[in-house]
Amino acid sequence: MTRVTGRDPLLTALASLATVLGVFFVWNAAYVQSAAEGRVFPWDPIITVFQFLFVALPLYLWISSQKESRLRKLVLPAGILSFLLLAAVPLVGIKRNNARRWLGIHDTPLVIQPAEFAKLGIVLALALGLALYWERRAQRTNPKARLMPGSAKYWVWPMVGTFMMAGAVIAQPDMDTAAVMAMMGVLMLWMGGINRRVVLSLLTGGVVLLLAVAATAPYRFERMIKHFDRESIAVREGVGYQTAISSDAINRGNLFGVGFTEGQAKVKLPEVTSDYIMTTVGEEFGFVGFLMAFCVIAGIVCRLWYLSQGMNGLFGRFVLQGLCVWMALQAGLNLMMANGTLWTMGLPMPFFSDGFSSLLALWIGLGVAQACLREDAAYEPVDESFFAEEERPRPVKRARPVRRPQPAPVRKTRPQTLATRRPAPQVKRRPAPQPVRKPAPRPSAKAPVRRPMPGSPQFQSMQREAAYASGRDRRRNGRTRLPGA
Repeated sequence: MTRVTGRDPLLTALASLATVLGVFFVWNAAYVQSAAEGRVFPWDPIITVFQFLFVALPLYLWISSQKESRLRKLVLPAGILSFLLLAAVPLVGIKRNNARRWLGIHDTPLVIQPAEFAKLGIVLALALGLALYWERRAQRTNPKARLMPGSAKYWVWPMVGTFMMAGAVIAQPDMDTAAVMAMMGVLMLWMGGINRRVVLSLLTGGVVLLLAVAATAPYRFERMIKHFDRESIAVREGVGYQTAISSDAINRGNLFGVGFTEGQAKVKLPEVTSDYIMTTVGEEFGFVGFLMAFCVIAGIVCRLWYLSQGMNGLFGRFVLQGLCVWMALQAGLNLMMANGTLWTMGLPMPFFSDGFSSLLALWIGLGVAQACLREDAAYEPVDESFFAEEERPRPVKRARPVRRPQPAPVRKTRPQTLATRRPAPQVKRRPAPQPVRKPAPRPSAKAPVRRPMPGSPQFQSMQREAAYASGRDRRRNGRTRLPGA
């Protein structure tokens, strides 16, 4: 995969385009609400633009120029501050629509929603924990020691903090945002290479806990159960009113929409500039506008994922993957809520919904991602095989010998023994097989010896050899002496 070194201008351009489109869509949906409140011009989108230009954008540029080592040191204080702000919301928070989710001064731009910054804190804390976990495992020289969970504390404590933040959000009450936080943590662990059994255990426990919390409030269960019967008149006029209005408006938009400023859903829906911003987009701009907004968010998510796969630094890789999970999960749930697939949730659309807290948290996260991309060239290439799923060696289980109780000995008298004794079966013995005797081999006939005829040269030669041999024997025995001896 081609690596991208330094800051990524395409990512900044996509995020800027999403922000501009979001301001335009919010202004389109807010002018009706402003007219209902007696105002001629909707000032909320204009205030959001100024907040972005003078707060979010400078903060993004400053964070993107920082060193990664400095950002690592700021993760723990940022996480603690996010939790303290969440804990303060039920006590001194601003109450709107029977829920306390904001801190600040009422009816002023100085209002923040700590839950949005808590999502960013979860991403950074888990990214740092997973990076430290794998860095400690890589420093071990013993291959067997790498399989031991000695460094699990680096991701366990951030996960504990994630569940604590989710519990603080439930107290606001906001179970939908708490569920998103828990799912973000579990998905980051799964992408970080943690054992699947651990991830599935956390997921199962989180689902059971959320169902138990939902059972404590009857209206939550009623909203989820009656959503499956959302076409009935009783549900459409009751708990499913917003879902029915939103789905009907998107169906009315068809392919190209009913026209700019001609939508009717923004007159009926209460949160048309935040949670149901895509309803106005789908009604006035049709499927084309709906698809355009989806493609912009999908482009940001895909670009983050592409950049994360080419990074060498573990902290930067997990930060980019966490931002992918955050944006994709929240955008997908918001779109399914807008078209009526899911029930009403208090989840804004990233970059599009009205709310400076969500926009500021997203741009801070992008600034951290750009800072990690800028310093990624200093790291050594990562061995992808090291991030395989963590598998611990399974001990060999030896079967224990089964000790069965011995029956008590039965002592019988001799007559009883003889009465129950059975005669042994007669075994017919077979005769032993006799060896097969083979006949002795017959001697082969010798060829006749041909003797030379008397007087022939062969016969004379044989006589000379015999005479020479007999004389040699006599000389050896001393019977015959040579002449002159």
